[in-house]
Amino acid sequence: MDVLGNDSHKPDQVKKASNWLESILWTAKSRAAIILSDNFQSEIWYHGTPKIFDNFDVSKMNADNWVSKTSVLFFTRDKDFANDYTKINDFSLDELNEMWLRPNVRPVKLSYKNAWDFKKPEHRQLLFEKVLLSKFWNDPQDMPEAVRMTNMMLEHGSWRWIEPQFNFIKDLWFDAILFTEQWKENIAIFDDSQIKSIFSN
Repeated sequence: MDVLGNDSHKPDQVKKASNWLESILWTAKSRAAIILSDNFQSEIWYHGTPKIFDNFDVSKMNADNWVSKTSVLFFTRDKDFANDYTKINDFSLDELNEMWLRPNVRPVKLSYKNAWDFKKPEHRQLLFEKVLLSKFWNDPQDMPEAVRMTNMMLEHGSWRWIEPQFNFIKDLWFDAILFTEQWKENIAIFDDSQIKSIFSN
């Protein structure tokens, strides 16, 4: 204490306490921000369709329409590529009569924690044997060439080779699938809750 009976260390103690409290609050805010923002990636993806709809609904996707026989929704990083899927010539006359149509490219954010990624060797290896057998089971070409072709197509992320394995990939607990079509990187999403319009709050 000083001669007036004041605690000379009090200012330092208050400053330390204030700094400690500020640090705690900053940490709490940072963690809250992570929790709020971590659900959806910052990257924008695009979905092209000739249909008008309010919400994405995976359950309305007819699995029989896809090579994978799996109900998924497809998105691409390339807006122009998404626009290719807004054309109505992919739909039957019955469908044209039953729904409102207009070119519609929907920008969204996606939530996925564990995507199967064609760029990761360990992910490709999970599919290698299954793809090799499915593609070359009855093919007379020699095995070295079959192995080379399978590796090349998986490395390129070819949808023709990967999409038939969507159910298998999903069963491995991946929540999305990254692949390519026409050299554009795309993603398949399994659940509506993984999709958020950039225009929503």
